[in-house]
Parts: sequence; structure tokens; C-alpha cells
Amino acid sequence: MPNIEIHGMEKQMAEKERENIFELFKGKEYVRDIVVTIFPTDVRDRRNRKLAFIRLVSSDHLREATVLLLELGLDLEILELQQFIGGGKRNEKFKFK
Repeated sequence: MPNIEIHGMEKQMAEKERENIFELFKGKEYVRDIVVTIFPTDVRDRRNRKLAFIRLVSSDHLREATVLLLELGLDLEILELQQFIGGGKRNEKFKFK
């Protein structure tokens, strides 16, 4: 499940970027699994310049999602998720990868 985080943007701009993200993934089989989280963070560099960025956290579709997100023209952080365990799995046995 790709988890896409938006950091350092004003709420209205971040909501527009969320729409743009879902538009980028439209038609992809896994679009139903994507979540986009907007974080109300104030991201600045040493010179006090605002620097918004996108963070992709995913265990699958990492390469394709990266290529698509680069189309937004924003800074992009990529974190490879080791494993995702859905909330309904808490009573089931699972194996670590």
C-alpha cells in the first residue's frame, strides 16, 4: 500500500496536490490502496525558506510510484517499508519478511 505524505504546504495547496496525486495514479490497479496524508508541518531550510516535499512510504510499486510522483516537480523522499500489517490481522499469525 503506497502511503504518500505531503509536508510543508498550506492546507489548500496540499489538498490540491492530493487531487493531483490521485489523478497521476488514475487507472493503476493499486490506486484503491493508496493513502495520502497531509501533515501540517512547517518545513524550512537554514535561510528560513519554506521547502515543501512529498514522502513516499511503500513496500510495493515503489519504482512506478516514484516515477509518477516526480511529475509533480516537488522534492521527494522515498522510504521503503519493510512490511504492512492491516488492522484486521491482529489476531492472525504472521511472519516477518
